[in-house]
Amino acid sequence: MATRLTFFTKPECELCDAAWFVVQKVVGKRNVPIDVVNIDEVLNASWARCYSDHIPVLHIDGEEFCRHRVVEKELRRALKGCD
Repeated sequence: MATRLTFFTKPECELCDAAWFVVQKVVGKRNVPIDVVNIDEVLNASWARCYSDHIPVLHIDGEEFCRHRVVEKELRRALKGCD
């Protein structure tokens, strides 16, 4: 099964911008799809109830990996072998 990331965010979120930068840096040219979920969109109301005070949130293969910030070293370790 291929690794897939889901990044939960919302507009005008500085923590989200910083975390997204790290995700992009780590994923780079790896063949790892990233779904971006804007919790402010009406269709994502259930995610907003879960994460409204905790974004950004990053899932790896449907499992929560981190909240509030993404640690580059930890994400690299989690994605090791996904080249």
